[in-house]
Amino acid sequence: MENKIYTSYFGNWRKFPKDSTSFSLARVLKWESDMEKLVCFAPTNDLFSAYKAELITEEEFKENYLKQLEDIPQEELDSVIEKIKEVPNDSVLLCYEKKGEFCHRHILKDFLNERYDLQIKEL
Repeated sequence: MENKIYTSYFGNWRKFPKDSTSFSLARVLKWESDMEKLVCFAPTNDLFSAYKAELITEEEFKENYLKQLEDIPQEELDSVIEKIKEVPNDSVLLCYEKKGEFCHRHILKDFLNERYDLQIKEL
């Protein structure tokens, strides 16, 4: 049986599958953790800052973030996906925004589901 991949937010940890492996999609964690960061999937500092300062819209953020994802070399992308799939249990890709809020993890989930035919779901 193949392991499942989920997305969620850090504050939702009680609902993660038991023994799941968590990966951070954020560039910066607000606490000390040995959780692996998937920095290639974090928005650039410039993109994140422009969005938070309301200098760009959600649609502009999405367009720029998708370009960022498309610019990741295929070998690197394949390697990160393999790393996620090879953990001995389910994986959870995490960032800060609560379920239902606009967030790059939802854009990433759709991108990965389409590119790799994955069935990533939000917890």
